[in-house]
Amino acid sequence: MKTRRLILLATLFAAVAATAQPAQRLRELANYLQLTPDQIATWKNIQEETNPKLQPLRDHARDLGQQLKAALSATSPDATTVGKLTIELHGVREQMRAIREDARTKRLAVLTDAQKTKLANLEELMKLRRHAP
Repeated sequence: MKTRRLILLATLFAAVAATAQPAQRLRELANYLQLTPDQIATWKNIQEETNPKLQPLRDHARDLGQQLKAALSATSPDATTVGKLTIELHGVREQMRAIREDARTKRLAVLTDAQKTKLANLEELMKLRRHAP
């Protein structure tokens, strides 16, 4: 019964997360984890600190992706160009991953053990849902 409830919650959370704005996602997650007002404020501060770092990288990744798509769509794609764009895009994505991981570490630092467990369970269920047939 507990597993069914967790799966239902993960499915509902994933549905909201897929269509919701970041503020709504934070409210849903804060409600699920029962975050305190101080924890919510800290998470918002972390997000406000992280977004300006990520936005230029998102824009650059989008531009590189478009360039890569154009390079691959050429009648005779230039392997050197495709390779350089692929490597550069990978590097930008790694920078983004590092920034997100740093933000995640900061968010986890303010959670109680019980909240960390709830979050880990939710993440595991969402991972299973993503890989389900």
